Amino acid sequence: HALEVLDMMKNRAAQTGDKSLLPDELTYTILISTVARRSKSMQTRDVRSGGEKDPDMAFELLERAISEGITPNGVTYCALIDVCSRC
Repeated sequence: HALEVLDMMKNRAAQTGDKSLLPDELTYTILISTVARRSKSMQTRDVRSGGEKDPDMAFELLERAISEGITPNGVTYCALIDVCSRC
C-alpha cells in the first residue's frame, strides 16, 4: 500500500494546491522503514503493496523518491539497510 499512500498524497496536493501535502524525504523514509517491519498478518494480495520485509519494495520507494528530486539522507539509507538485514 506504500505506493497508494504516495498517490493519495499527490492527488490531495493537486486538488488543494497545497504543495506541503506532497511526499517528502520524511515520507519516503517512513514508508521504507515500514516495509522492514511488515508482518505476515499485514500482507495483502495486492502485488504493489510489497511482501513481508520486501527489499525490492524498499528500493522501489528509494528510486521513486530520487526520480522526484528528493534527496535521501542517512536515516533513509539506515532504513534500507534495516530492510535488507531483516530478509
